[in-house]
Amino acid sequence: MPSTIRPSPELMAVLDRWQEAFRVRDTRTLVNLLSRDASLRYVGSDEGEYWTDDLLRSGFAEHAGEVPDFAHSPEFSEAFECGPCGWALWVGGLTFAGQDEPWHHRFSFVFALEDGVWRIIQLHCSNPIANMEKLGVEHQAMEALAQRAREGFRLDQKVGVATIMFTDVVGSTELSVAAGDQVWASPIAMHLDHVAATITRHDGQVVKTLGDGAMASFASTSAALAAAAELHQSAATATDAAVSLPLRMGLHCGDVIQAKDDFFGNVVNKTARIAATASAGEARVSDDVRLSATADDFAFTSPALVALKGFDGEQLTHLLNWKA
Repeated sequence: MPSTIRPSPELMAVLDRWQEAFRVRDTRTLVNLLSRDASLRYVGSDEGEYWTDDLLRSGFAEHAGEVPDFAHSPEFSEAFECGPCGWALWVGGLTFAGQDEPWHHRFSFVFALEDGVWRIIQLHCSNPIANMEKLGVEHQAMEALAQRAREGFRLDQKVGVATIMFTDVVGSTELSVAAGDQVWASPIAMHLDHVAATITRHDGQVVKTLGDGAMASFASTSAALAAAAELHQSAATATDAAVSLPLRMGLHCGDVIQAKDDFFGNVVNKTARIAATASAGEARVSDDVRLSATADDFAFTSPALVALKGFDGEQLTHLLNWKA
């Protein structure tokens, strides 16, 4: 059987040790985390920073010592492994001694498992420079795709980009059996009214209700995330039993088809599958939603590769940190 790509808490820990060792000039740890193999490579942000093999291992401690003291402020990090190979990404700011503003940096790592120990086989550091400054042109294709998701789906369209949300009350069957159908009908109706009001307040539309849950469409990814965060926050703090029911959600965005009062397509199906992977108090979102969100307004944690019925391979999802 082929190895499965999966998130790697172990490599995240190695990445954290590397970053901290660099910050405190623990050069012994830094060099020990470099691969012993001749294919070891380092690509830095400066023109001459391309080093290999023995040169890198023998000179990296002095290179680290030349870097001014700094504080790092992580923005995003993730790590994955597949058999004896792994890779990681760290994005954030480095504020150097004597400077007030952080410099944006991106570090990518490739790891190899050597005698049971994860070591870095390739490291790439970059400081992003605008394409217009570097090339005289702007690459707009990916940003245009993300912007389509941000701007969203007008309610008078029949085909277009929308952000879909599914909500579901966790354990509703047990709750309804314990309360009885007649007693349960009132709180679930009040719950769905609360969900619908929140969705509408964030410029979304309830497409349909599904027993104890709802399917909604939003013209903006950010609006959908704001609605999800508010629903979880209200459930966590409410004294009203109907509002505080244990809720889980899934969100995904992309091309959908609207027919009469319903939506169809792979985006809808994938959203439902993502919602099913969430636990009570969680809103799990696709990577498309994370990329389409306004970076400063939302935080995401716990990246996970999950198998979704009807979709090939594993799909990357994240938790919306609605408490941020």
